[in-house]
Amino acid sequence: MNRYHSCLLVGLLSCLLCLGTGSGSADAAQFLNAHNDDLQIYISVEKWYGNLIGDVIPLEIVIIPRVQGFLIHESRLPFQGALGDFEIVSWTKREEEDRVVFSYRLQTFLSPKKFPTLSLGGLKLYYTAKKYWSEKDQKYVFQSIPLSDVQISQISLDPQNRVSPHRTFDFLDHSTDRPYLFIVLGLLSLSIPLRPQIKRLWERALGKKIKERSFLKKIIREDLSLYDPVALCRRLNAIQKDDLCMKVLYGGYHPGGEEMKGVATRILHELGGRKEGEQDG
Repeated sequence: MNRYHSCLLVGLLSCLLCLGTGSGSADAAQFLNAHNDDLQIYISVEKWYGNLIGDVIPLEIVIIPRVQGFLIHESRLPFQGALGDFEIVSWTKREEEDRVVFSYRLQTFLSPKKFPTLSLGGLKLYYTAKKYWSEKDQKYVFQSIPLSDVQISQISLDPQNRVSPHRTFDFLDHSTDRPYLFIVLGLLSLSIPLRPQIKRLWERALGKKIKERSFLKKIIREDLSLYDPVALCRRLNAIQKDDLCMKVLYGGYHPGGEEMKGVATRILHELGGRKEGEQDG
């Protein structure tokens, strides 16, 4: 693999990596719910509005500890029965290197007309850590932190008070500059192998403009009695549409030479060229 292929591969991978850094569903919300010096608690709701009666709603409580010897009092968490306005269908727990995740599947049969907004309030997390060991009592002293109320709407449209999602679980967090750095890296990498093609396209576009201006200046200078008006108007119209040329092509109008020179002068002026009177001498 030569260096051009390598640059092309790096560019494509960088762009694809940035395209794949969303948080999943467009309706998903991931936001910081509660925090203190010991921990951060995030709530992740896959779809927090537009749910139908009986829909199973996945919800995650992500706990990220900041202290050593962190321990959760799990028996104080709800694992069956009611969770706010919902019923708990099932739950699982997984421990990762830097966090503990409780995954719930919730369900409700409350009418959207009577209960357009449902609540997940009333949650409180009990925990302890190494620094809360009591030498006097020879046991850990548990702390508590209440979780903020989470609102889940049963209406079909996104409500105005929607919580802005914080993409905290993506490698390329869109609240940082990392995705944009990858985009720049990808574009720069793509530009290296594509440089010859880009150069040819630029030269072709630039050469076309030069030829058009040269043709217009030639029309302004020369005697047009030897030119076919229809062919000349067709060529001028290809550069830029003009009412006089349209009359010649489709209305049977026979223009004079000065009229055609006037058309060429107007087009040249609009293209940024100089009029005949502004040329050398």
